[in-house]
Amino acid sequence: MSSYAENGPALIEAARADDEAAVQGCLERCPYAMHFKDDDGLTALHVAAASNSKVCVMALLDHAAAVPGRSPCGDSSLHVAARHGAAKAASVLIASHAFAVDALNDWEETSLHLAASSGDLDTVKYFVGAGADKRLRDHMKRTPYVVAEDLGFGEEILSLFRVADEEPVEASLSLLRVEDDEPVTARVGASG
Repeated sequence: MSSYAENGPALIEAARADDEAAVQGCLERCPYAMHFKDDDGLTALHVAAASNSKVCVMALLDHAAAVPGRSPCGDSSLHVAARHGAAKAASVLIASHAFAVDALNDWEETSLHLAASSGDLDTVKYFVGAGADKRLRDHMKRTPYVVAEDLGFGEEILSLFRVADEEPVEASLSLLRVEDDEPVTARVGASG
């Protein structure tokens, strides 16, 4: 079995290059390479998501006993896909049910906030269709609508963020916590 130090970087480069065969090869040689982080603190799954590599995301998810952690800023791979407007990768990650759609990163941004900042219509549609909460606010108290509006995106995207009812944001935030105040995202892997 090859080393973690050799296969970790090779796995990240294979994910960046959208090379499914190389991803599979690295994982076969060293299954632990899945958890290797590059100099930016990103795993191969983060990199594949940012590169919008549907086949590599699927291969990495299929191989993972547990989905790798978060980036230094608290982004899951789903956050990264949203930030990069990677609609294909986001669709696979959402369908995997391994990620909470409304999970917060360290800046209290959900994937929908990051999809809004990407301006990618297809990515926004995936998150809205998956039931992402449009009312949640980031650390600057902005909803995804305000993020998209501040960045100057047009009506086609803004219309996807409109909320019909005016339920208070605090009620929506309570859905992200359980009785012991542990974030739901910490329990995703345990619940299946």
